[in-house]
Amino acid sequence: MAVKKTELIQEEEEVTLLPEEPTNAITIRDSDILNPEYDFDDKIGVATTVATSLKKVIQSQNLAINIQGNDYVTAEGWETLGTMLGCTPYVESVEEIQLGEKRHQFGYVATVSIRQGERIISRASAMAERNNNQKERPAVYSMAQTRALGKAYRMALSWIMKMAGYQPTPAEEMKKGE
Repeated sequence: MAVKKTELIQEEEEVTLLPEEPTNAITIRDSDILNPEYDFDDKIGVATTVATSLKKVIQSQNLAINIQGNDYVTAEGWETLGTMLGCTPYVESVEEIQLGEKRHQFGYVATVSIRQGERIISRASAMAERNNNQKERPAVYSMAQTRALGKAYRMALSWIMKMAGYQPTPAEEMKKGE
């Protein structure tokens, strides 16, 4: 049996590459909106996108509390924003303070920093004291940290939270009856 060979002829196409058009647009990441080296308008554009995404998360996860007609974001909501921007909270210290002569009159002062990589972008201290709702030391200890965390995030990122449509004060700093 004879086998017939077929040759494939492949034609080469000439491709002309067009020169790339120069662009002045700089692409910045979400985490770059805290970097002072980038243009303000570029940062605002990215922050607007971040604020829109943040609002969706806060609404879907119920991370805001309405107090007297205004929405205040919880510490978890502030942490969500921080995470979106590559920020991490660090508890630097928590110290017990005596508020009176009696043993049950105490509070704690906590200091928390917010870091983006090795850079500290914010630091805040806050106090919590024993009241009728928080009788145990661990609850008061934790509340001081939560308040400091919310305050530290607020100091650096409140402008983005406001863009998302929320009050810039963390919910934990607000008294429910005010």
